[in-house]
Amino acid sequence: MIRTVSFVLYLLLTELAFTQVQTDELGIRAGQNFSTFLFRSDKVDDINYKYRNGSYYGIDLSYKLNDRNFLRTELFAYQAGSQAIYGGNTISWRLNYVGLGAAYLFKIIDQENRYKFSFSAGLHLGIDYLLSGQQNVNKLNYDLKEVNAFRDFNFHGGSLARAKFIVTPRLNISLEYRFDGSILQIEDEDKSNGQKTYNLGHIVCAGVSWNMR
Repeated sequence: MIRTVSFVLYLLLTELAFTQVQTDELGIRAGQNFSTFLFRSDKVDDINYKYRNGSYYGIDLSYKLNDRNFLRTELFAYQAGSQAIYGGNTISWRLNYVGLGAAYLFKIIDQENRYKFSFSAGLHLGIDYLLSGQQNVNKLNYDLKEVNAFRDFNFHGGSLARAKFIVTPRLNISLEYRFDGSILQIEDEDKSNGQKTYNLGHIVCAGVSWNMR
């Protein structure tokens, strides 16, 4: 995945060198992140992690490379985590992140002039800072930042799809889906059992954007 994203970014930078970039849209987004953990361990039995939902908020500024290709810079805050039953105990995790990212979008369907609609898909990459984290085991609560159980930074990426509807010449609304996964593990590595944990999420959100052209 890292090689794929790096190759795409290389192609984008090459195109930027020969393209006059134009500011396109300023947008805000809000929705839900349905997240869980992808867990691997050499010694600990597999845990059946289940999804839990959390809030997602984002602000973005997009740049037009040409009629079909767009870049987007992003600022976002969201909740991740999971829940499971392990050893007879009910366990849940809640992680609160704030981060920066970038996305590449290719406009697959362009009917903005006729039907006021377009559909785009692409890739995104980001880095987050863990603001706070909490683990609940039955009725006991643990501060994950206090015990340094999780790493402060989360590197992640994935794919996205966006449907855009033009309301007025200056105002748009949109629906967006993002698949998101950690590139590096999020827990501090436990060498005694080879334990590795990654965030995995499906983000669904609605947005409003303003044309900057």
